[in-house]
Amino acid sequence: MKKKIIILGICLVLAAGTVAAVASGAYNNQNIDIKSALSKVFSSEKSEKSLVQKDSVQTDSISLNDDQNKSVISTDLSDKAIALYPSNFYSMVEILKSNISDTESIADILASYLYLRDIYGLNNEQLEYIAGLITNGADPNSILDIAYFWADTCEDITIIEQIYNKKGDYEGGRFWIENAYNNITKNVHGVLKSEEINNYLSLGVTVSDIQNANTLSRKGVYSIKQILDRIAGGDTMINIINEVYGTSISQPVSLFGISENEKSDESILNSKELAALENKQIEESASEILSDEKTAERLVEKRNEKNAELVKQLINEGILEGRIDKDLGVVFDE
Repeated sequence: MKKKIIILGICLVLAAGTVAAVASGAYNNQNIDIKSALSKVFSSEKSEKSLVQKDSVQTDSISLNDDQNKSVISTDLSDKAIALYPSNFYSMVEILKSNISDTESIADILASYLYLRDIYGLNNEQLEYIAGLITNGADPNSILDIAYFWADTCEDITIIEQIYNKKGDYEGGRFWIENAYNNITKNVHGVLKSEEINNYLSLGVTVSDIQNANTLSRKGVYSIKQILDRIAGGDTMINIINEVYGTSISQPVSLFGISENEKSDESILNSKELAALENKQIEESASEILSDEKTAERLVEKRNEKNAELVKQLINEGILEGRIDKDLGVVFDE
């Protein structure tokens, strides 16, 4: 039997907006979907990171009830482990195992799925919905990409399937998920033409402001134009974030009214994720992001650590076959 040292990957979708005037001359409220496959091999002396790209795998629907799956996965799976997951989680695992031969790819998918639970706070009903789509034959990587995008919107979770069903119409473009989303929602959150973008920039609105307004608008409180009009009129992005998310982030002290850290401005919306990873209040994480550029590196490290924790959990509970080696990291037998 061949043994493979796994590089632990994260299939995360990070909400990091971009400004791009598309060929049609419109900025369609778009967002970059960044799938970070962060790898980590654990060692007593050092860790090594690498970037891993995963191919999407189309699955076919297989009818297995949950009782069957619980017995198939592992005879050693404890009742405590079973209680950790949604009822159809085991059906999803069996579908993945029957359609994907690479255990590392399965680990990536499951870690990404469980990250939605632990860090984004999805409840069992929402997790069951996502698992159900995958169990019924949807491509797991595409569904998870869409799920992370959906997490930053105000829409019902069923829009995930609606977006997925438009994959054939929009796939291939850099922003196919958001293009499909805008089509389904009829651009309800606003559309900027290229001349409008240039006008906002001439009024002192920054690229970061447009990126953040793009993401915030999908929460349904203010449209992208309403947000940018307020910024152009002298309001701050922090005030708007507090209104949209119900937070109490403090305005950073800056010299002459100019932000000293534009990178922090771009990543301020990551404060919720960083707070969840470090078990802090959003306000505390936001303050750190606004004052320290190195928080971006810390966020990557925390994501990596969380992903490793999830994969180790799956192995220890018998859901994935493998072992933890103190020098090599996670080893899968294939």
